[in-house]
Amino acid sequence: MIGMQCGRGFSEFRLFSRKGAEICFFFLKLSSAIRRKGSLRDEYNAKRSKETKENTIASDLIIKKRRVPNSRRVRNSTLLYYQILQATTLFPASLRLRGGNSSNSVYCKMKKITCLSILLFAILGFTSNLQAQTAKAHLNHVALYVVDLQKSTVFYRDIIGLDTIPEPFHDGAHTWLKIGPGQAMHIIAGAKAPKEYYKNQHNCFSVPSVEAFTEKLKKNKMEWEDRDGAKMAITVRVDNVKQIWLRDPDGYWVEINDAKD
Repeated sequence: MIGMQCGRGFSEFRLFSRKGAEICFFFLKLSSAIRRKGSLRDEYNAKRSKETKENTIASDLIIKKRRVPNSRRVRNSTLLYYQILQATTLFPASLRLRGGNSSNSVYCKMKKITCLSILLFAILGFTSNLQAQTAKAHLNHVALYVVDLQKSTVFYRDIIGLDTIPEPFHDGAHTWLKIGPGQAMHIIAGAKAPKEYYKNQHNCFSVPSVEAFTEKLKKNKMEWEDRDGAKMAITVRVDNVKQIWLRDPDGYWVEINDAKD
């Protein structure tokens, strides 16, 4: 009887010890988890503190940059601009920075560049003025003094085929016609009567085809002649250019040929 009670007590003691061990192991895991959570929280707080410090430093730098005087910002901008330009081949080697980034050296270089630019523009201006003074004369216009402005205008506009251009007088006594780039024929009314002119004193116009032009003259019942005066004939010049001559309403001689430009 006593032995049975002792065995039961021993069994209960073993059960109690086992449950106690399990409880102890649970509390150990719980305490370990709590410590781990604390360490994670401390790590998180440390990371947040570091980020906050970095943001504060960046903010201070931005504020200090904003407080930089305008003169310093201008000098820094000038330095950056010059450093970009000196990397190109537009500046000679003597004007490039060989060391250091001091603002004084930059301003000295920029001053040299400014002086050289002014000198260059002065030379270019002097050269252009010299060219303008030594440029050769060029034909601007020819003028014809006529009896009947309307007849002469019709002849040169409709027969010869010139285009009229605006004239500044607007007095009914002038007609301007374009005869080339920047060149014009000015027909001016006021002559008393047609005159006789030398044939070698003439104005010449080139057309794509002399034969086609003579057909136009035939339709308008107009006569022409060759160099020697043969009526309705065509001269072939030594360089194979075809030529004819005719008179305008005031007797001025006009040559028509097919010379190519």
